[in-house]
Amino acid sequence: MSQNVDQDYTPNIILYDMTKAGNLEIKIGDSARDTLVNPNVNPENAVEYIKRKLELEEWAKEIPNLQRSLSVVEIATDIFRGISEKLQGKLNCTAEELHAIITVPVCSSGLQRSRIYQSAKDAGISVETIITEPFAALFSMEDLLDENSDDEVVVVFDFGGSTLDLSLLKIEHDDETFVEELASAGLAYGGIDIDEAIFSEIIAKKYSEEIGEIQSHDDTQNRAKTSYELRKVATELKEKLFSDDDESIQYGRTFYGSGEYYEFELTRQEMEDLFQHQDLRKKIFDLLDDLFSQTYLNRNEVTLVKPFGGTSQIKYFLNLLTEYFGADIFDSDDFEFEDESIADVAAGAVRYLSIRQNDSNIEIISKIPFSLGIARGKFFKKYIDCAPPYGYRTKRIPLLWQDLKDNEYQVSVYQAFADTENLEIEGQNGAVYVGKVTVNPDLYQSKDGILLEMEMIDSGTLKMIFS
Repeated sequence: MSQNVDQDYTPNIILYDMTKAGNLEIKIGDSARDTLVNPNVNPENAVEYIKRKLELEEWAKEIPNLQRSLSVVEIATDIFRGISEKLQGKLNCTAEELHAIITVPVCSSGLQRSRIYQSAKDAGISVETIITEPFAALFSMEDLLDENSDDEVVVVFDFGGSTLDLSLLKIEHDDETFVEELASAGLAYGGIDIDEAIFSEIIAKKYSEEIGEIQSHDDTQNRAKTSYELRKVATELKEKLFSDDDESIQYGRTFYGSGEYYEFELTRQEMEDLFQHQDLRKKIFDLLDDLFSQTYLNRNEVTLVKPFGGTSQIKYFLNLLTEYFGADIFDSDDFEFEDESIADVAAGAVRYLSIRQNDSNIEIISKIPFSLGIARGKFFKKYIDCAPPYGYRTKRIPLLWQDLKDNEYQVSVYQAFADTENLEIEGQNGAVYVGKVTVNPDLYQSKDGILLEMEMIDSGTLKMIFS
């Protein structure tokens, strides 16, 4: 993508609409979102939050206007194709001339990454590489990479609609600039989950009678129109409350079925209580602890904390960063988001590609974390939390050889979203399967243990000694 369009943000929504003449019209982003406001448009023809659905093995959706079901890859391909056509018009180029950097959450699985890559390729886009979102966001801060800047240890706190992603990076300036990603961690929780909790735990209880009236007038399939409108109520209340200093906020709208106007209120205290009930402080602090456990640095060595993403703009989460790192490193009262911060990940990805292709004075080292351990039945026990630090190709892991000989076990590579003794495989906040390593005792066996080799994308071979 050209750097002169790096601030062109497309919301993650697609609508399979019909024109007055009865022809299919596929709309993405703002066009889809604006059309869904029309009371005559059935939201069953729309799909939102496609990133989450890419993780689901069998997900598909029946689209009434198509009279057939679409797979998640087909829908993602249509989104990529729409973006490609939009860019071709802006840049006056062909699809073959577009080169893309795809960014994904830290906690995305191999399945999600492969599906995103395949969808982009099916749409005719040339994919240069896939990197994590917080790593991409770093490159939107151009002054950090200036050769005259100070060395920095940076924590990127990227809290968006679907996930919370962290990246710990070290930037050093010598004859050339070195950017090294030391660790990353992610949580499958974001603004979508907060919106759902606002509705189910606050709005639905406070306004049960009004919601019953609203739903009684909805004749769409599964009350789809009302569900869509009520979700928007929760989103609007959240965004209005945390962009304002007031202790409470009101939001009203006229609903599709009855044509009646209803008003709702959300207070700051209700939101604080909700976050406390969901134990978000502990979850975020545990994730930050996990980030530092992967490397030799500790939180006191951080020189810069940089929040990104819409959800991170909520003052509650900014205050947590101040509590964790201290006001001398990050002061939530002094921090202000820039107007275009929502597009920072995209802008950073564009600059990352430009540096890779054109700037020989900046060396970039990045990695995607994994967990390695033993899987048995439904559960997975971790033994290593991430790839070894750059430059170290051997990792010793304490593991009983008897476990490896047991035919019920296999050595597996997983991406894990939570730090518990036994993670449920493919469960909510569990471990997502990436691949396995076949145990071959003939490869290497001594008093030190068993040497295994695993092929890694872009990194040659990682040798792991089980001892």
